[in-house]
Amino acid sequence: MERFEVIFKEYYSRLVYYAKTKVIDTEVAEDIVQDAFVQLINNKSDINNVANPIAIRNFLYTSIRYAVLNRARRLKVHDNYLTLTPQIEIDDTDLEQDIIKVETYYRLHQAINSLPHVCQKVVRYGYLEELSNSEIAEKLGIALETVKSHKKRGVKLLLERMIFLISALLLHLF
Repeated sequence: MERFEVIFKEYYSRLVYYAKTKVIDTEVAEDIVQDAFVQLINNKSDINNVANPIAIRNFLYTSIRYAVLNRARRLKVHDNYLTLTPQIEIDDTDLEQDIIKVETYYRLHQAINSLPHVCQKVVRYGYLEELSNSEIAEKLGIALETVKSHKKRGVKLLLERMIFLISALLLHLF
């Protein structure tokens, strides 16, 4: 660790200056340099065995260069995203609605997965993939009337399994 401290003291201020010429913000430059030293520690677990100080210097400068390029690339992607995406105000109500929606879909899929095998397939094909009854019958190799009865049974079982969720949603809404 003593060798690392020597390297750190020798290069830190120069590396911060170099990074600052690329990113302008001093705090960002310092973060990038600190990350480079962390990479050095992680990649060179035994710094004392690295005899060539030029190799260490090159590693640090290269790490910073790539960190700056990656940061610029991320910022460019972020800026493009902000330009192309309409600005939306974040609202707690939207978040609550999103959570309710995701949880409802999750519970619905759990309920569908708990249906008997053929009934589950008929419900998936009919309601999630929006296939017609005749397409379902053909795909599963069963009679059209069987598809209709499995659909009816599936909806009935789903309602029984989801009634608690429907009740909770109604209580939340009113």
